[in-house]
Amino acid sequence: MGEPFPEGPITILFSDVEGSTDLRTERGDTVAHRILRAHEEVVRSCVAAHEGREVKALGDGFMIAFTSVRRALSCAQAIQVGLADRNAASPGDEVQVRIGVNTGEVVVEGDDLYGQTVNATARIASRAKGGEVLVSEIVRQLAGSGPEFTFLDRGRYRLKGFPDRWHLYGLAYDAARPPESGAAFAERTPFVGRESEGTELRRIMEQVKAGTGALVMIGGEPGVGKSRLAEELAIRCGREGFQTFFGASYEMAGAQPYIPFVEAYEQALAQAPSPKAFREFLGDEAAEIARLVPKLRQLCPDIRPPLELPPEQERRYLFNSIWEVLARTGRARPTLLVLDDIHWADEPTMLLIQHIAERIADVPVLVVGLYRDSELDVGRPLSRTFEELTRRRLARRMPLGRLPQEGVAQMAAGMAGQEPPPRLVEVLYAETEGNPFFTEEVFKHLVEEGRLFDADGRFRADLSVEDLDVPEGVRMVVGARLRRLGEDGPKILAAAAVLGRVFSFELLRYLEEISEDRLLDIVEEAERARLIFAFDDASDEDRFIFAHELIRQTVLSELSAPRRRRLHARAAEALERHYAAALAPEAAGIANHLLEAGPAADPKRTFRALVMAGRFALETSAFEEALRHLERAAERVDAA
Repeated sequence: MGEPFPEGPITILFSDVEGSTDLRTERGDTVAHRILRAHEEVVRSCVAAHEGREVKALGDGFMIAFTSVRRALSCAQAIQVGLADRNAASPGDEVQVRIGVNTGEVVVEGDDLYGQTVNATARIASRAKGGEVLVSEIVRQLAGSGPEFTFLDRGRYRLKGFPDRWHLYGLAYDAARPPESGAAFAERTPFVGRESEGTELRRIMEQVKAGTGALVMIGGEPGVGKSRLAEELAIRCGREGFQTFFGASYEMAGAQPYIPFVEAYEQALAQAPSPKAFREFLGDEAAEIARLVPKLRQLCPDIRPPLELPPEQERRYLFNSIWEVLARTGRARPTLLVLDDIHWADEPTMLLIQHIAERIADVPVLVVGLYRDSELDVGRPLSRTFEELTRRRLARRMPLGRLPQEGVAQMAAGMAGQEPPPRLVEVLYAETEGNPFFTEEVFKHLVEEGRLFDADGRFRADLSVEDLDVPEGVRMVVGARLRRLGEDGPKILAAAAVLGRVFSFELLRYLEEISEDRLLDIVEEAERARLIFAFDDASDEDRFIFAHELIRQTVLSELSAPRRRRLHARAAEALERHYAAALAPEAAGIANHLLEAGPAADPKRTFRALVMAGRFALETSAFEEALRHLERAAERVDAA
């Protein structure tokens, strides 16, 4: 290591190649060694240029020490930029590295460093995504202000071995790469095909930049790639200077009214320089927005109460306020708003979307709604609104079909880093019929079963299609992957699936009597298996999202009815305990869990939750949802 370190705090940088184990499994030791060596050359060159000290190489990563916080951050930026350049020059051999940076006192023993600072840095790196740099609060503070470093608030994370959550920040390193935002999309798979849809979306994007907004509705079957197409659009919009926000509806009947817009406003609040700055931006609309986002009133107690209006005026005033803020955002900077899974949206949400569609042409705002076309049942909120939007030509419809066989071949080539045998492509296409999600799951299953590659990472010369033994149906494929998590893994994920597609670590702890460290191990193992991903949003909780709703449905299908009912009852209790200080926004979710629990739930608790959910819906002008909750409560008056 050379000269001994001076006394005082040391800045530690940990780097780790994402998916290095999968790289060796899928590409073989020889190819993986070559790719990792190229990565090491980039890292060591950057460390030398920024006067860092290599403490140790970790096989697929490094531990580096610096006496300067700013040099450590500059080195982290240089590593990611250098690897991005290398990836662009070496298609098929790309690697993604996650980096964590922390500062504090260390214990020096010979050429090695030990202590809590070192342990925390390793944990911070493990919470980063490929291509991301995460830093601790102290690093952000010590870096000071200046144009060299831009930090993105990533919220609070639970780090294994530390009792308190850590506030972490993302370090921007490439202005051409837009930061991920809100309900960001899960792990990217090879993006193939969709040339005509991409061309049309780029044309609409240019139109929005010129000042003419649009609502685009992208529909297709589950797993066909709607979210991925929207993700690619978001990346391009980010490069063109757009602001991007995301929100989603959820299958659970207990979601908060207007939930996709609530999520988008929560993201905007988190991205603002301060709550005060966000409140000033909202202006006179702050009181109405605070009805949807109660946290805003807690942070800015000076916000006045909302106006008391007759019901027919109240909702229109709320809708106008939501629209005015969205329009103001677009006039300041072109804006993309993605609303995922709107086939599950409640009627008030769909009415709000129609309200926006009637006005959007005059401002540079692009709203993209994603829906399952199989859910356009007569009588559902989406169906009624969709019919009205189509009749009045307020939305552009973009149906998304399955991939042709050549698209499946391109996906397989992208996942393998080499051209697949034609017969394998034929089998993949026959089994999946061109559904991208199914194609990816079947391919992963065959890789994990060791059926495709030899020791050098090439497709096996003796590959026999007859021996592939592809399971029938995606649920069997996902089920096989779940069983590789061991005995506790599927059980924990089942509890998470009951909570919803997005779930918090804290709530999961309430549901399962298991040590925190063991629960973290299982969650991290599920992350490595790409069954779940960290969910970056504006909350102060550690939250995760199932990589696809079909994975969550598969997990739920493995539960017996009695166990599912008990888990729902415990989920309701967990929500009541966790959100005791502000229960009203969660009341609909609690009521839904109690209804799903059936005989396992106390009827009085169910009645009280339904009444509270009805009152909260009334307060947010979600009258249809209020009526539904209160009618259900009326059915249970005698039992209560």
